[in-house]
Amino acid sequence: MVSADKNIFNPKSEVARRMIEYGETFGELHIIVLSDVTQKLVAGSLSKKVFMYPTNTQHRLLCVLSAIKIGKKILSNIYFGQTAITVQDPFEPAFVGLALRQKTKYPHQIQLQPDLNNKNFLDSTI
Repeated sequence: MVSADKNIFNPKSEVARRMIEYGETFGELHIIVLSDVTQKLVAGSLSKKVFMYPTNTQHRLLCVLSAIKIGKKILSNIYFGQTAITVQDPFEPAFVGLALRQKTKYPHQIQLQPDLNNKNFLDSTI
């Protein structure tokens, strides 16, 4: 999974609890989180089946390159029958997912989580 949600690193957050459920459902979950070095996020795990990897880069654009590098390393070390790549949104995480898909040919899913009809979303993207 590729995400930009830093709340994944807070084990008491709702998103972290959801990731733990996903890990149980799917057998194992590796989450690459796009982050900058000032956030001081540390790679670790939420459970025996959920692993987190921050990109911790100096510049936002470097997050994508760092995430691709981390993703290649993860994907070269895992295989348990069915593996898929999922990304949080069609922006930076999607570029990472597409690059990893090209290298591995694993199924790839891009999630659309924002309410595209919400006036606030439209105003912020135009």
